[in-house]
Amino acid sequence: MAVLARDVAISWSGAVNTVIKVLFVCPHWEKQHSPDGIPVCIKQQATALNGTGKVRAQIKTVQTGSNPMNYLLAWARFHLQSQILTAHDLVHCHWGYLPLVVFPSAKPVIVTLHGGDVYEHRNNRRLIKYRERLVGIVTKYCARRALRVIAVSKHLGTQLGGIPFKVIPNGVDPSLFYPMDQQLARRTLGLPAHKKIVLFGAAPENRVKNFALAKIVCCLSRERPMLLTLNGVPHEKVATYMNASDALLLTSYREGSPDVVKEALACGLPVLSVDVGDVAERTHSLSGCKVVQSYDPKVLSEELDIMFSSRKRISVSIADLDQTNTTANLLSIYNEALSIQSSGVEGH
Repeated sequence: MAVLARDVAISWSGAVNTVIKVLFVCPHWEKQHSPDGIPVCIKQQATALNGTGKVRAQIKTVQTGSNPMNYLLAWARFHLQSQILTAHDLVHCHWGYLPLVVFPSAKPVIVTLHGGDVYEHRNNRRLIKYRERLVGIVTKYCARRALRVIAVSKHLGTQLGGIPFKVIPNGVDPSLFYPMDQQLARRTLGLPAHKKIVLFGAAPENRVKNFALAKIVCCLSRERPMLLTLNGVPHEKVATYMNASDALLLTSYREGSPDVVKEALACGLPVLSVDVGDVAERTHSLSGCKVVQSYDPKVLSEELDIMFSSRKRISVSIADLDQTNTTANLLSIYNEALSIQSSGVEGH
């Protein structure tokens, strides 16, 4: 197995343009979050990599959840149907606990932390705390065994307790997410021209996103804004909703590096958020955005009213978040991993 990886690495560094065959392993999402069960950010990443002509990425999803049998069945599928792994040069697992279903692997394993895999909910339910603590333990175990670890934010990677990692945020497609005329966007969606509109960038039934708080915040606002969600909205239409809105409201219990924030910034949409994930890092220098150190709905509603009164769109360069940069960084990691595998050197 190691010989194949060595051949790939050598041919990549030479004159022959070898295509790197990558197996993406990710959780299977419910239909309301993704019609085909594949997380949108994973599809985007695979499509961008395949578009380079240097990578052939295939995606396999895994039923996750709290039932250990799901992981056992997934492990059996990968190891009893050995061609799933042997047909690829390396395995890229998305979310920190999923390498568990491919270990042991003769192929290099790379893992990306997306959030929710190394730290806890901000609530007091013991069962959830126990589950998340267990997920964190599994993630750290997998990160130690993986050849390379990627985190979508620095904040997320530091939760690993000293395990080396590289920050590669999910990229934004600038051909989809860019500022457009607000009134045109509202007419396209059939929304009122003069009503204040707040966008909640997730499915309301996802309890981690804390939709209940968002509803209270909007009810307390003097403007009584319309609260829109992205539930069931195709990804290619999300930018229209962002351009039609006056603010993005993020009330999540946990996040890694939320793509919806980066996409909102690309559209010029002001962001109001609780202090979660890397939102503060992304928005700290932007006039018109606000991160609140509280889950108090009154505090959030007051900040929302201030945001409404400024009537200000934001202007920011997201060149560093362009999907092209993400793709180039991943290619570098893949080549590095294959080179390490071929040389027989272990570790990070």
